[in-house]
Amino acid sequence: MHPAYLCFGPTQSANPHATMNFKCFKPLIATALVMGFGHVHAQSTSSPAGPIRIVVATTAGGAADLVARTLGTKLGEILGTPVIVENKAGANGNIAADFVAKSAPDGQTLLLATGAFAINPAIYKKLSYNASRDFAAVAMALPPGPLVLVTHPSVPAKDIKELIKFGNAHPNDLAYASAGIGNTTHLAGEMFSQLGSVNLRHIPYRGMSLGLNDVVAGQVQMMFNAWPSVESFVKQGKLRVLAQTGAVRQTALGDIPTMAEAGVKDFEITSWMVFFARAGTPAETINKLNAAVKKALEMPDVRAKLAAFGGTDGAALSPEQLSRFVQSEISRMEQVAKAAKLSLESE
Repeated sequence: MHPAYLCFGPTQSANPHATMNFKCFKPLIATALVMGFGHVHAQSTSSPAGPIRIVVATTAGGAADLVARTLGTKLGEILGTPVIVENKAGANGNIAADFVAKSAPDGQTLLLATGAFAINPAIYKKLSYNASRDFAAVAMALPPGPLVLVTHPSVPAKDIKELIKFGNAHPNDLAYASAGIGNTTHLAGEMFSQLGSVNLRHIPYRGMSLGLNDVVAGQVQMMFNAWPSVESFVKQGKLRVLAQTGAVRQTALGDIPTMAEAGVKDFEITSWMVFFARAGTPAETINKLNAAVKKALEMPDVRAKLAAFGGTDGAALSPEQLSRFVQSEISRMEQVAKAAKLSLESE
């Protein structure tokens, strides 16, 4: 379930929204760290003393924003306190993370982070926060779920093997859009390039909607994206879905094969969302927030709303288990960056 590949080496792209293109490096396999994440101090305070602010690392209207607002409403009801959702997008999530890292350790300011949280320490030379020390994991907001690989109908490939054959027969003619450098959709494409031994061009956009528009229009040939974002286009025949990226098939995606089943061995990459508080937040507060998130995720209306994004099954992790999961992601990405000799300036 873990993002595992990063690709580097900029080349020029003619796309007006694109920034750089990258080549793929295969990472080292990392060992998950069993300790980690922002030490949580046990104190007498058991719940946030006032309104809770959920800081979202993406723009309004996206998947993370929907999850934050859906759960925020329920958390307000469960905890009996106002919950405010605030979007602080930019720098692949670094702006939001920096804000929460400098907040008070009282459980009143939470970060809703995506998988980019584990990627950023590996791809940025300098960060204003330490992802392993400055945060306390609270609860899994959305368990790891697969992306899907879609192509424009003009691409003469009905399955993954035909797509690989086409890509290698037409060097530089097969491009994939992503939501930006370091985004999970970028890593998925580079993993495909590496494990599938296929020639691909990376065209990063400033947001997934821009890239999706160009794929639907046929200006870019393919992309990895969340199923809810592309489902209507697939049903209308404007996109063709070839595979999903999880280790096993997700029931909601029906007969769509996994990348491994389709012929790309060991391919597995997922997206996830996690709530974090500032390190030093009292353990009782963390545990109470964790229980409240779990209770919200068990509600039928919440389950129905989040089903398309991978559902809520698997969200029942303790803060300690969640810390180990995210820390293992960070540790692995650090080794990826070392193997690829990557160094980017902070934004």
